[in-house]
Amino acid sequence: MTGDSPSTRRRFLRGLGATAVAVAGGATASGAAAAPDDDLTLGFDDEFGRYPAWAAGAFDGSVEPAVETRAMNGNCYRWWAEVTLLERLSPGESLSLAERLTGERDDAFDLVTAQEWWTEEEAPTRGRALPVGEMDAWDRLLDVATTPAIYDGGSTHAVPLTLDLFPLAYDTRHFEEPPTSLATLWESDLEGRVLVDRFRQRYAALHAGEDPDDPEDLDAVRDAVARQEPLLYDRDAEESVADAFEGPVVAGVVPWHRLFRMRFEADLPVDYVVPEEGAFFQGYHAVLPTGSRHPELARRFLDWATRPEHAAELVTRAGRKPAVDVAEHVPERYRGFLTWPEDATYHPDDQLDDEVSVRYAEMSRDL
Repeated sequence: MTGDSPSTRRRFLRGLGATAVAVAGGATASGAAAAPDDDLTLGFDDEFGRYPAWAAGAFDGSVEPAVETRAMNGNCYRWWAEVTLLERLSPGESLSLAERLTGERDDAFDLVTAQEWWTEEEAPTRGRALPVGEMDAWDRLLDVATTPAIYDGGSTHAVPLTLDLFPLAYDTRHFEEPPTSLATLWESDLEGRVLVDRFRQRYAALHAGEDPDDPEDLDAVRDAVARQEPLLYDRDAEESVADAFEGPVVAGVVPWHRLFRMRFEADLPVDYVVPEEGAFFQGYHAVLPTGSRHPELARRFLDWATRPEHAAELVTRAGRKPAVDVAEHVPERYRGFLTWPEDATYHPDDQLDDEVSVRYAEMSRDL
């Protein structure tokens, strides 16, 4: 799936089942025993790595009276797909994860994570409205995190937990000076050395001077996509982005969380800039499902999790940028990489209308 086609994502979700594994509590999501009534049950996407297990234990120790927090990792696309499927079942049929999201089981999820596109589409009907004016978590958020996706009809249905930028990445050995423009990804001498991991059509639109979400001249976007085609590295399905940068790739669009791991875990000579045309970003949001049995306790968890000293664990345990400022609570070598330029342009991963989605999908198919 690409970031350019929410309609494709919706079709993808409708065809999936569900699977998840508990990282605290010791049970699979589909076969977990009913949680006691005072337990807090959290569902995190697999992308949160080792953070959920740590957060569950650390939060338990900070709350009076004591609670038992159960944190689960899984594929949140599939979890929410089950909710769609649940609505189509005949009486007597069961989908355990969906029932936990809708409150139809004693071990219902009290908080789950969702990406920006899902928050915009589904959270207003499947999530509880949040009293953000009374929540410390809201006051701590970076300005860029509060995108339109989390609002609906005057209500707020999600609190951003992490941010992921899709910047212009480059190999510091190849460039004497950091590149400044997306035009770098169209330079003819980089044939076979460019990698665009996401948002290809929308970055082509920016390069062509068009609004990437509502371009007036789709032919200009198609032309930019076609001109870039010979420059793109033909990555094998088994090859990682890090492998590509260890090989011939010297520039591209790569998600921030991958760059973080390439830089600090693989020790690759990579860096990034936000080009003058801007960069796309998205994030994971915390949503309280309508079936949450402990919404007040879940809100307390959000206030706890967004304290900078706790949010910093997202960096060290998941390689993710928190939606709050954690610079004072992470190793110094991470701080510059974590700091996005204040004067840059950031484009949220907004939904595209159906016509633009179809045209962008056709560009991918044709090329």
